[in-house]
Amino acid sequence: MMDPERWEHGGAIEYPAIPSGSDDGCRSDRSVHPLGGPDSRTFGNARQALHALAIELRHRRDLKRIFFPEHYCYSVIETLALPLAKLGVELRLYSDRSLSDSTATTLRATDMVIVNQAFGFPKSCPAPVEESGAVKVLDLSHGPFKDSAPHLKSYDYVFASLRKLLPVPDGGLLVSVGGAQIPNEVASSTVHDDLAVELDEALCLKYMYLRGAPVAKDHFYPKHRDIERKMASSHAVSAMSCVGRRRLGFIDGEFLSRRTIDNSLAFGEQLIAKSKVGHCPRLIVLVGGTFIYVSVDPPEMKSALVEALISRNIWPATLWPISPNFKISGRTRCEVESSFVLNCDSRYGPGHMAELSDRFSAVASRLGIAISVQSIESRSMTA
Repeated sequence: MMDPERWEHGGAIEYPAIPSGSDDGCRSDRSVHPLGGPDSRTFGNARQALHALAIELRHRRDLKRIFFPEHYCYSVIETLALPLAKLGVELRLYSDRSLSDSTATTLRATDMVIVNQAFGFPKSCPAPVEESGAVKVLDLSHGPFKDSAPHLKSYDYVFASLRKLLPVPDGGLLVSVGGAQIPNEVASSTVHDDLAVELDEALCLKYMYLRGAPVAKDHFYPKHRDIERKMASSHAVSAMSCVGRRRLGFIDGEFLSRRTIDNSLAFGEQLIAKSKVGHCPRLIVLVGGTFIYVSVDPPEMKSALVEALISRNIWPATLWPISPNFKISGRTRCEVESSFVLNCDSRYGPGHMAELSDRFSAVASRLGIAISVQSIESRSMTA
């Protein structure tokens, strides 16, 4: 149980050390991961999985362009830009509006289109993409579970970053949905394996710290940030680490999926009971996904709200910080600048989510901000 004196919410998922006496071998990820199967591969991270797929399609289909949603993790695109440019593959952004006009009419079989199921909100494949003949790829990093993807069969491939919602130090999953050719297994990298072991140790220390052990944040936090940066910036393609695959052996995907959604819905129900209703300024809190999505109206209130939440040890995340290297629409820029997300993954239980709702509603009340809670079941999240 978390030490009340060290209560905090957010950040990377912490976890205990692997139980002593457990199998020291690398278990097969295919048998334990909820989206695993004979047509799947694991890599060091999701960027590497996408990199490997691009190399495969460049050789087999003469891949020329990859289209990413303009609301995306821009550091992923920046990391892939150089190695894929050397292969002759161009990276572009698209908006939902452009899919209905210019971009859709120019899509070809030598193109790949990434659709992002952000925040765990189910999203169907846009009709212009499905009808284009381009390779269709779903990013399931925010919900790598079977019941998270009702539109799975609309795609050729699915990939996901495993450590966003699972208690593992690394891992990128790539799945062929309809039997399309998938890259061969790759060898593990000693450099990547060593980084994964160090990150695993840092997250175990975080687990101990939060439970009152004599561990200071300085013992793990700077190390954790440095290792994440090194992993993210690497252009090498590696297999998932041995320690990461071992941890997959302890994962119950169905439980993790159910508990994550339950946490999100419970937070919404508790917030309704504790918060005042009003028009402006207000927060729209969207629950029912694998993250709690918060939109601030007016956007100018976001900075003060985030600062107040951090003062209560609640660490929101902006997904995704805008990079000056990309030209994006005013609509997407406004969405990013006026929103943030809160974690609700399976490391948390009912008591923790109740405390989170108490602190969150107290901050909103102190700032004079009303709250409107909505469920994704009442919102259309299709493109």
